[in-house]
Amino acid sequence: MNTFEYRHESGLGQSFVNGSYALGEVRQVVIDGHDILYRVGSASLDNSCCGNYGLSYALVIGERVEGRMAANDAQASYLVREISADEALADAIRSALLEREAVDSVNFYLAPTA
Repeated sequence: MNTFEYRHESGLGQSFVNGSYALGEVRQVVIDGHDILYRVGSASLDNSCCGNYGLSYALVIGERVEGRMAANDAQASYLVREISADEALADAIRSALLEREAVDSVNFYLAPTA
């Protein structure tokens, strides 16, 4: 499993002609002894023929190995382990987050490749 540095940026989101999306703050939860970092986001789409559509989702960043907060707490940096390849853990995380958060889907962040 890959380990990589994840830098949190608050207030990620964008509005566009037919909708918008927003990605919330980093949250932590311990699942089966693993310290999991994730963010909850939402998106809305406006379609002139069919009305509005919205969804919410959880984006699992990975398992926190180490974390460092910036002096102003506005930006954090974490060393995380990618977990998408561990299917059993991914299923446990997916089930836990679907119960814990009001989300329609759970997605897993893939580590950047060099």
